[in-house]
Amino acid sequence: MKPHIVPRVVLKQFKVAACKEAPVVVLNKKDMTYRNRGVDHNTFTAASNYYGNGKQGTLERQLANMDEASMNRVIQSIRSGVNCNWQKKDLHFLLWNNTTRNPLFREHPKVGKVPGCTPEEFHIAAMDSIPDEYISDYEIVALYFRESVNHLILPDFSIKYFVLAPDVIVMRSNPDDVDKIRFNAQENKDKLVEYINAESMKSAANWLVSSSEKEFENYGARKYPEP
Repeated sequence: MKPHIVPRVVLKQFKVAACKEAPVVVLNKKDMTYRNRGVDHNTFTAASNYYGNGKQGTLERQLANMDEASMNRVIQSIRSGVNCNWQKKDLHFLLWNNTTRNPLFREHPKVGKVPGCTPEEFHIAAMDSIPDEYISDYEIVALYFRESVNHLILPDFSIKYFVLAPDVIVMRSNPDDVDKIRFNAQENKDKLVEYINAESMKSAANWLVSSSEKEFENYGARKYPEP
């Protein structure tokens, strides 16, 4: 069986807004080569916590449909500065799902040993056991980097944040750090995006996605030689 295909909804958000048919740029971290991928490309695969074809009745299919229906609304509300308190649980769920569906999460020290679980069973169990303190003790900070010279890079794994678009990210934060993060997002946005991208390069297991070739070239990547 083929591993999970990168959700179309994720790739859609990385299209350059000014050009409807603009491709996303995918970097293979292992050999540091990147190539353009159209959003309709269905063969680019990435690591996932479970294997399957997204057929009716699978958790993969259910969550993909939910993402397609709600992701754009979430992004637009963040860009428009709408108060996201009403979305707090939804954003916690989104970030938790992005974390638990990656195979690296099974190796996290807080997960422990879970022998005998199929990938689908593990994902369902993880989604049903979001720690209460992740909602009560942490804040979700949604940031919009308006007119930054840098573009956010989407990593294939991060336990701390989820990049939704080249200019939008949601982050789990201690309440005491929220004001500092928001200040840096306004006053030092280019440096903050650069820092987040560097963290994405470190945490990614294999692949990253960007809306700009320049962001990958900054890390010494080269374009994949097309036939």
